[in-house]
Amino acid sequence: MKTKAYVFIAGGIGITPFRSIMADLIAKEQQKKITLFYFVSDAKDILFPDILDKAAKIGIQVLYFLTPKDGHLTAALLQKNVPDWQEREYYISGPQAMVEEYRDILMQEGISEEKIKVDLFTGY
Repeated sequence: MKTKAYVFIAGGIGITPFRSIMADLIAKEQQKKITLFYFVSDAKDILFPDILDKAAKIGIQVLYFLTPKDGHLTAALLQKNVPDWQEREYYISGPQAMVEEYRDILMQEGISEEKIKVDLFTGY
């Protein structure tokens, strides 16, 4: 049986649900194949750095992107950082416009809608 692998894509406060998942994995000392793309406007906006550091120590790949400098998610960025990107399940959480844009990028690259879960943070 093939172990599931995931890509988490967070924008700003959208890191919150992923923080809970990672804290649970850390507490249970479980390892999962996860790559986290965390997009923020400024380094001071990075939330839960302690959990993110611990997650990296249990094998979660944590990637930070400062949007003014690094830009946004692209197919090339995804493919560069996740060699098995076509096999992964995707979870996207953040502002509605970001979530919709990134979901569209994934679908344009052939990721089926069934493999993409979204969580919108509206009103901020």
